[in-house]
Amino acid sequence: PELEKRTKVKARTVSQALEELINGASNVIIMGHTNSDIDSLGSSLGIYRFAKTLEKPAYIVNSNAGIGLENFIEYAKRDEEYASVIIGKEDAIEITNSNSLLVIVDTHKRSYSDVPELVDLAGKIVIVDHHRMSTDYIDNAVLTFQEVYASSAAELVTELIVYSDKNIKLSNVEAEGLYAGIMMDTKNFTFKTGVRTFEAAAYLRRCG
Repeated sequence: PELEKRTKVKARTVSQALEELINGASNVIIMGHTNSDIDSLGSSLGIYRFAKTLEKPAYIVNSNAGIGLENFIEYAKRDEEYASVIIGKEDAIEITNSNSLLVIVDTHKRSYSDVPELVDLAGKIVIVDHHRMSTDYIDNAVLTFQEVYASSAAELVTELIVYSDKNIKLSNVEAEGLYAGIMMDTKNFTFKTGVRTFEAAAYLRRCG
């Protein structure tokens, strides 16, 4: 319980810091890792909704969908909103500048990020990840939410949404993406699952 309490405070603090950074940026570019999976994309969708709630232009970079993700992306793009939001490498490079906030989810390694060039183009960088720190990490992030005991990046992003001061309403696609991300990384709640994983999952189920 002591750990739970301490990390909730952390989630709230990070959520507030993220809100300030989004408010101070001209646009928000969200990127996962190369050969992205549903945890990476689901997390990106969650951050996208966070940014849109603050009325900022936001884009999700996906230059090479991993196996099994094409179907979900196709499903998401049936919704007009995401058709223009999920962008490829060239578009991402074009719209990222020194006023952009780059949010990297599910990795902290430059070489493993979907479009590493964006790391040099963006004005500020935020990292949300659940992997152990390794070499080649991005060392100029202004905000890092890296919890290695968390099941998934989706769990962490869900917490940022839950503990936000803003009332962030996830769409069905966003809730499904985040839920699927947790499911995949926990192998259906059998692996690396804690109280907070179930809390995040319960919240997402209530969202639809």
